[in-house]
Amino acid sequence: MTIEFPVESPELIIQTLMPQLEQNPLMKTIPIITNILGLWTAYIGIFGIKHARNISTIAALITVSDPVV
Repeated sequence: MTIEFPVESPELIIQTLMPQLEQNPLMKTIPIITNILGLWTAYIGIFGIKHARNISTIAALITVSDPVV
């Protein structure tokens, strides 16, 4: 696939690329995968902090939730 980009206007580049990106199913699955991996990271972090510092699960959840959010 080849696309010629007009150098004069960035708006034209966006108008050219957006329909092709919206049709790609991978572009719709990337946010889902990112959210799942973020939750997995939080889950691992909660139990890592809990066991490393010998604190309750709630305290570890509060500690980990700040960077995750």
